[in-house]
Amino acid sequence: MLSTVKLYRGTIVIYYSKNGVLRYNTGFRVEAKHFSETKLILKSSGIRNYDEINSNIIQMQQRIDKIILKLKTEGIKATVELVKQRLNDEIEKVNSEVNREHFALMEHMEEFYERKKGSKIKSGSLKAYRSLMNAFKDYEKIFNTRLKLKDIDKDFLNSFEYFLSQDRPRGCLTEGNLNDNTISKRFKHLKEFWRSLVERNLSAENKDLSSYKISQYETDIIVLNEEELKTLLDYTPKTDRERKVKDVFLFGCMTGLRYSDIRTLDSSHINSDIICKYAIKTGGYFEVPLNSIAKEIWERNEETLNHFVLQKYNIYLKQMLLGIKVFQKKIKIKRRRYNEMEYQMVKKWTRISSHCSRRTFITNCIKQNIPINEIMKMTGHSTISMLLNYMQKFGDKTFDFVERLKVK
Repeated sequence: MLSTVKLYRGTIVIYYSKNGVLRYNTGFRVEAKHFSETKLILKSSGIRNYDEINSNIIQMQQRIDKIILKLKTEGIKATVELVKQRLNDEIEKVNSEVNREHFALMEHMEEFYERKKGSKIKSGSLKAYRSLMNAFKDYEKIFNTRLKLKDIDKDFLNSFEYFLSQDRPRGCLTEGNLNDNTISKRFKHLKEFWRSLVERNLSAENKDLSSYKISQYETDIIVLNEEELKTLLDYTPKTDRERKVKDVFLFGCMTGLRYSDIRTLDSSHINSDIICKYAIKTGGYFEVPLNSIAKEIWERNEETLNHFVLQKYNIYLKQMLLGIKVFQKKIKIKRRRYNEMEYQMVKKWTRISSHCSRRTFITNCIKQNIPINEIMKMTGHSTISMLLNYMQKFGDKTFDFVERLKVK
């Protein structure tokens, strides 16, 4: 049996099975309606340069079939492992002989993502790499193109930045509509990806990319004020799930713990009503006392608050806040998209998520004149500047403080 062409999870692969399974990724992503299950090639409708793509796929399949036939003529069993080995040897040989800049970008990016996936990096970082990769896949799909390394020049970077700031049509992997801060993060990971290519001699330095900058801006810090905290504390949950969501959020407001630390908290971390723990995100050590509200929540939940994954928790949190009148008030927020600052009025509940509880804790600690060094001990921050990034800069009583500056 020789290889065949299949559509696997939206990607055209060369499939071969013998003591294992080989799915060689051709790098071409298409919808099922554009792939002929009988002829095993792309249909002409809706695909630009479909004949060229089919020709490339046939060449890839022929390469694999030649390896299988060669093994058989040598009297060797053509197992998947042996075919993979010979194929990798051929690819490595070709890589050393041709201009690598003409290789498909997505092949390198998927390989980079798999290497990151196999390394010990935090889930948040891995998610960021996946978001970048998916954004490139959407770009290729929408513009019906297959990007190569040589295509990543200044014109493309301008186009990609604008693409990230725009909404996506249905069926895409990413939502788009990103603000400049998030776009800046995507470009940061793109630069890291490119550095890995340079380090492995797969590409030359890209001056257009390394010098490309996106200005970041200070985002609005959303916190709960005293009235909102009291309202939430007095709120009677309608379901057990709401009760758990309320408890987790208030526990964060009373302790300043990140959601990852709340989920992993157990009785071994608590000594004499003081939480002593190393942060999951940074590894930094912190100590924070349990006040009466936090202690009651901890005991009511039988010493565990590991109720939800983060994504579900944020959804359930917004659903609960939607039904509480005090969170219906509108607040003014800013966001910059493609270098243009936008201001809009939104209901406060729409801007509250898991991290809002940590920001609330820090802001309220500062309002209560707790010394900065004590706050840093409780939050695990190593510098004041990092701590202040979590604090709401402008509160309701700003002008009251200014009034005190008058000379009598």
